[in-house]
Amino acid sequence: MGCRLLCLLLVLPGGLLVGQEFPYAYYGISEGISNRLVSDIEFGPKELVWVATGNGLNRFDGYSFLSFSSNEKIAVPYRLSQSQIKDIARSQDDRLLLFYEDLYSSFDIFDPLSFEVEKIEVALAVAGSPRNFFVDRAGTIYVVAKSEQFTTISKYDYEEKNFVEVQRFNESWHRPQVVIDFIRLAEGDFILYDLEHGLRRWSVKDQRVIYYANPAQLSAASTVTPPNLSILTQDDQLRNWISFNGQPGVYQLSLQSDSLKLFTALNPAYTYANAWQDDVGNVLFNQADNLGNFPATKHLYCLAKKNGALLDFSHMLAMGNYFLNIRSKDFFRTLFYGTDTGLKVAQNTTTKIDCYLSKRISEDKRGASMRGICEDDSGNIYFSREVNAWYRLDVTTNELDTIKLQNKAGQFLAFNNCQGIWYDPHGFIWGVTGNETDQRIGLLHRYHIADCTNTIFEYPLSMTAYADVGYGRCWLGGRTDDNRGALVQFDPISEEFSAFEDKGGNNPFADVVIRYILPVGETLWIGTEQGLFFVDLLTQTWHRYVKETPDLPAGAIAAKLSDNVVFSLYKDERNLLWIGTLNGLCSFDLVNRNWSVYEMKDGLPSSTIASILPGDNGSLWVSTYNGLSYFTPKQENSRRFFQIDGLAHNEFNRFSALRAKNGRYYFGGVNGVSAFYPGELLVSRDIPQVLLTSLTYFDRQQDSTITKAANLLDNPTFVVKTYYNHLVLNFSLPIFASSANNQFRYRIGEDPDQEWIYLKSDRSLHFSDVKAGEYRIYVQGADPNGNWGNKSLMIHLIVEEVIYLRLWFLALVFLAVIGFIYVVLRYRLDERLRMEKLRTQLASDLHDEVSGLLAGISLQSELLRSQVTDEGVGEKLQSIRQASQRAMSKMSDVIWSIDSRRDRMADLLDRMEEHADEVLLPLDIRYEIKTSHLDTEKPIPATTRQNIYFIYKEAINNVAKHAQASQVDIWVGNQGGFFELRIKDNGVGVDEAHPPTTRKVKGQGLANLRMRAQRLGAQLDILNGQGFVIHLRMKRF
Repeated sequence: MGCRLLCLLLVLPGGLLVGQEFPYAYYGISEGISNRLVSDIEFGPKELVWVATGNGLNRFDGYSFLSFSSNEKIAVPYRLSQSQIKDIARSQDDRLLLFYEDLYSSFDIFDPLSFEVEKIEVALAVAGSPRNFFVDRAGTIYVVAKSEQFTTISKYDYEEKNFVEVQRFNESWHRPQVVIDFIRLAEGDFILYDLEHGLRRWSVKDQRVIYYANPAQLSAASTVTPPNLSILTQDDQLRNWISFNGQPGVYQLSLQSDSLKLFTALNPAYTYANAWQDDVGNVLFNQADNLGNFPATKHLYCLAKKNGALLDFSHMLAMGNYFLNIRSKDFFRTLFYGTDTGLKVAQNTTTKIDCYLSKRISEDKRGASMRGICEDDSGNIYFSREVNAWYRLDVTTNELDTIKLQNKAGQFLAFNNCQGIWYDPHGFIWGVTGNETDQRIGLLHRYHIADCTNTIFEYPLSMTAYADVGYGRCWLGGRTDDNRGALVQFDPISEEFSAFEDKGGNNPFADVVIRYILPVGETLWIGTEQGLFFVDLLTQTWHRYVKETPDLPAGAIAAKLSDNVVFSLYKDERNLLWIGTLNGLCSFDLVNRNWSVYEMKDGLPSSTIASILPGDNGSLWVSTYNGLSYFTPKQENSRRFFQIDGLAHNEFNRFSALRAKNGRYYFGGVNGVSAFYPGELLVSRDIPQVLLTSLTYFDRQQDSTITKAANLLDNPTFVVKTYYNHLVLNFSLPIFASSANNQFRYRIGEDPDQEWIYLKSDRSLHFSDVKAGEYRIYVQGADPNGNWGNKSLMIHLIVEEVIYLRLWFLALVFLAVIGFIYVVLRYRLDERLRMEKLRTQLASDLHDEVSGLLAGISLQSELLRSQVTDEGVGEKLQSIRQASQRAMSKMSDVIWSIDSRRDRMADLLDRMEEHADEVLLPLDIRYEIKTSHLDTEKPIPATTRQNIYFIYKEAINNVAKHAQASQVDIWVGNQGGFFELRIKDNGVGVDEAHPPTTRKVKGQGLANLRMRAQRLGAQLDILNGQGFVIHLRMKRF
């Protein structure tokens, strides 16, 4: 009937379809490689990749390059001998062997951990002129040399660091600069080839040379110029492969028959430029023209070790067709391509993903954008493009039929803005599109599968969402030109549309754009660009949930939505409503009313959710705007998949997802449809350990940024000096295909139950102003699919304390302070002892000299007075005697006050009692001295003792002279934190007109009492009443 046009898209072996893209990553000069000409590639320790170029060696960690060369600015021993590297190999001790272009007199051994270079001189260490090198898989180095009469092969001794000759055979040489290609076979023999002697084998067992004729020369004239070899290698199966430059075919050399046999599995009509081996034993043959320095590849063929099959790998030519070398651990996984324009990395996916309607495009381009997928009762799958066509996939033949819809006039319809299709058991496919000529009109299609007829129902709104509720009944979301929204129901019986209104007659969707409709019984969950709506169709009521914000819309319910733009909805068997938004995935427990939010750290490849489908055991398949996720809530085995895994594209579309009855999943995006069975996609992989590739810090002493990259790969320890600022740790996961999608997480500390901190795709940790101490930082990595590694990188950071906070410095300061205090105290003690000695000496001298002199004056005066008869003279002598006695009394007080032997409290009390006896008792004045809480043996500072005593003495003297008292009570003691002295008499007191502060008395007087109290820092109260009370109060001593 003309409505079905066959679109041939047949499945090829291995699940790859015509038109499927072969994704790869390219690294050139702008990405940091030292030269665009990549001459060789090798794997180093810890799985990092080392790239030899025409201008040095490069370490590649999946993100950046670290370059080494012969530049004189590079310090020895990190400088290479040359920069133009021809070959790179791995030594016996896991160092790298560097062989240079047109240089056979020496080579370098490069340590990939410390970056140190050791130059090995060859020219003087072997017999003859060195003409080439060979390194076997064990890392043994052989060098072939020639002289005029013989050829030698020597082996390098790593321990002795010299060459040992292992073979010598006689053959004459006439060409001076000939290059000798050679390999050592696992059997011990050597195969050699050069333009002078041709192909030959040195039999170690027979000690003889066996020559082989060039196959081209067997039937050609003798004038044929011998060619160079393009292939000379032995694989893991001990097959010896040989190909001649410019001559067709690849040959196998048999040691049993000593003959060359054409390998007919490879087309013998073509020439082959290279044969590369991976680490598992597969061999990749490069069919090329052999013209020029860089022959153009026509086809690539892989001879698989597993089953011996020869597979066409020419799909890899999507990256280009000039390959200088190809290196891989497994040609069926990640491959590294050395080209004349840089390094290319590709994933030769082995996942069985079928792609329909896809093209070879990169991630930033778009192909056939899909907008709907459904399945009929027979298991046939239907796809809808966003514009112009639907498709039917016959799952039995894997053929696609194109369905061109017709309009009412029977013409093929050019539609746009398709928003989905769904199957009606009555034999119809329903779909929602826009009208290409009038975007204000939405079209609802009913396509009859059997007779290919299409019925169109128009509605004056553009359609934005749909929901099938069975047998043609559906709900539609629509909007006008000015974004006025509506929820519309279609009745297939009456063939009429009706807009939803609540019980108040209002349109709750007038101000929103509907993006998804999910029927649940007699209710609807509706995702919009302005939140999540719940509609009860029976009561015509509704609720609106929006993201929690300070300014909620009127009537809205605050919810833990990650975003108000809702693109997809799904309700699972546990009554969890899953909500895909513009910024994350949410779940809402319809029973417990609990919300949960999931982000990229939980296993999502992107925050923008396109579609949600159920998986097994509570899992989900979630398509996003940047990849596909097998999502397992509350578990750590979520997986992520991308274009490099075989998907048609990384960006998926809404309404374009289906879980078929047979368990196959279909997801549509901007480049066709990807289809797969979960068991073939969910493949666990061994994930290597994360590596610390460099650390950067700012050195304040040098005023520059320092980058350290050597000796960091194996659980490194780094000491952070006090003058380091802003430490940056850069790490890598040696999974190179789509390395930008590798994931990282870290934790600090030994606790294995500590929660990991998710870094997304960031591969750096930044630290500033870290507190001094030791830190152990554990870092784990996951491949782009989300397989987390079991091994963690442990980085040991020792952050030094500033010098004035270090323990030894604090101890030194403490000792210095103690020493200073000791010196001060010792000085003060010595001074005190000296002063006490001086006081004692002075007291003794005064007592012995001055007191003796005064005593003599008093005695002489008394004797003279007794001998004279003149009363006037006698009175004068009596005055002299009394004056000398008073001077002796004063001198006695002075001597006592400075005598260090009288510094105890007991001495003060004794002195006070002596003075009271001397002054009061002759006047018949009784006294009583009481003490309280005194340590009588406690020393008293001399000045304190002196001032207290003189205050006491002055008070007692005043009582004797002026008080006319008969009783004096003296109290001395400690009360609380104070020392107190109270002297109370029962005398007549002082006349109010002559207060104690103004009355003049002989001696120092009461004013002197206040002066001495001030020296003591004491409070002195003089109370006048029935007698005098003198109260001295000061801090305890």
